Amino acid sequence: MNNLSRVLSTCFVFGLPLVSFAHEGSDHYGPHMMWQGYGMMMGPFMMVLFIAVITVVGVLIFKWLTGHNFGSGSSSEEDPIEILKARFARGEIEKEDFEERLRMLQNSK
Repeated sequence: MNNLSRVLSTCFVFGLPLVSFAHEGSDHYGPHMMWQGYGMMMGPFMMVLFIAVITVVGVLIFKWLTGHNFGSGSSSEEDPIEILKARFARGEIEKEDFEERLRMLQNSK
């Protein structure tokens, strides 16, 4: 069972009983149900809140399923000394040049 089907089945199992209790014992049906209380004013607010919650949950599920971590630092911010060592290991620079650049980097810290 993959992660997506596991999430969907969990939402179905826990969400289905909530739907059955949503209108149980409610006497707010009829032509005046929106005018009782603050229904008319809270409708747009609740709609925006619902869309925001759905969006956040969708992004979190996407990050969980794909393993993306959008908040971490980019991989291009590597340690300059590690880059220098990798270039020396690949043979791009000579030993003298490596030692000189390593000294300069260590002195700049």
